[in-house]
Amino acid sequence: MSVFILKLIAMISMVIDHTAFWLVDNNLAMRNIGRFAFVIYCFLMADSYYHLKDKPDRLKKHVIKLLFLFLLSEVPYDLFDHRKILEFTSQNVILTLLLGFLALIIAGYIRKKTSNKTLANIGFILSVLAMAGLNILVKSEYKFRGVILIAMFYLYLEKADSLKMKDKVLVLYAIDLVYCLLGLWTRSDFGGWEQFVETTIRMSKWTVGMIIAFLPLIFYNRELGYHEKWFKYFYSYFYPLQFVILLIARYYIKGF
Repeated sequence: MSVFILKLIAMISMVIDHTAFWLVDNNLAMRNIGRFAFVIYCFLMADSYYHLKDKPDRLKKHVIKLLFLFLLSEVPYDLFDHRKILEFTSQNVILTLLLGFLALIIAGYIRKKTSNKTLANIGFILSVLAMAGLNILVKSEYKFRGVILIAMFYLYLEKADSLKMKDKVLVLYAIDLVYCLLGLWTRSDFGGWEQFVETTIRMSKWTVGMIIAFLPLIFYNRELGYHEKWFKYFYSYFYPLQFVILLIARYYIKGF
């Protein structure tokens, strides 16, 4: 499965998810399909760093592009999610992806500056935790678990070529388990065991999507697939664009 196919799945599932959220009364099946989007976006973010890590100029351009997309997306996101031009109680998901990408850049810099594997690993963990904590402070979507998911995907990609198919399945679903548990812990407001169990039971129907969302990643073949220039730009700007289209649709169907 190529990068192009993963991008298509991510875009389609995101539109289905956002359509269900505001236009189809939070339809359970559609929201579960929507779980593909964030998982794949995080995976592709980790994959981007994997291929750009030794190209500082392209890394810099990628960071600038993500920052620009975050700023460009904030007003459409706030209008869609909060019905306000600007709302600072939550920030759009591009900021989460940016902070996850920055965590990998910082960790990679530390790795290059030390030959001590233990120090490099500690640096990696601290970089990820720092950006995850920052993501909580700035109130970006998916809180700390988005940054952690990107980091886990990068560690997987470093070893993926040497793994057999069954091992890929095991590793990816170990990542999935951690991601799901972190999500449930977040939704239980970091409460005790009883609160966590209650949240797990309540959210069980909503975790199906997070489980199946990892399936396409098992078959990723590290190939770009179709990558014409127009699609590159279409993919980059699709996130704010789909908000604009859905806002127009919501206005005509339900009013603002």
